[in-house]
Amino acid sequence: YLERLVKLVQPEDLSVRYPQTITVRASAGGTGAVKEMFGMAKELRENGCTAELSLNGDVAAGSRWVVDITDKSGKMTITDVASGKKYEVPGTGEAVRLLEERGGSQAGPA
Repeated sequence: YLERLVKLVQPEDLSVRYPQTITVRASAGGTGAVKEMFGMAKELRENGCTAELSLNGDVAAGSRWVVDITDKSGKMTITDVASGKKYEVPGTGEAVRLLEERGGSQAGPA
């Protein structure tokens, strides 16, 4: 039964644009920052990213990028775990663009 279903799945359906994991966490307290955290993870996933939420502040194993929601207005700090470099962005759209520009869509280190 499963074999018939597996044949229906095309390889491109399983591909991910961003093979690197992105951890999203809220470093600011309050429901506004947590709401932004969930919204950011959703936006990243809709753009083909593998995004993991961190409710306790830990970085997911194997994450290349960490997105910290720094306040309830949506300001974010993006950290490249491989290099330690940090980028400040005002919102979700800018965060997604920065990840694309800095190699978030590549399998290896940027």
